[in-house]
Amino acid sequence: MIGIGPDARGKFHPKAVEALEQTGAWLRTNGEAIYNTRPRPGDLWKEGEAVRFTRTRDNRFVYALCLQWPGQTLALKSVHAKAGSSITLLGIEEPLQWSQDTSTGLVIRLPVALQDQSRRVAAMAYAFKIEEEPEAKRLR
Repeated sequence: MIGIGPDARGKFHPKAVEALEQTGAWLRTNGEAIYNTRPRPGDLWKEGEAVRFTRTRDNRFVYALCLQWPGQTLALKSVHAKAGSSITLLGIEEPLQWSQDTSTGLVIRLPVALQDQSRRVAAMAYAFKIEEEPEAKRLR
């Protein structure tokens, strides 16, 4: 991480150690949304102020990384989930309920239990794994 290094005696400040440990924990849970991914093309790398995207090399999955908790629902206009697929929040095994329509886009519903911050994993950002409909099928 930029700006984190040892002092003159070779010791790291406790706050720096804490930041590195938190980052490591976040990456253990959400690393698949970072490692071996690609940006989405053009302006599709973000949506609004709080959502950033990565994608798998084969374009099968998109990861929506929310920089803050989205609340009860996450609405994404630029993502088209594959019909019948599962959407997950990394770190949570249970698939999330979702719907897709032309006016609101993809709407992911978040469980009541996750509205309690202590029940969420990886509080730096939240990564949603979405199997995306191939573009050729969307255009039909």
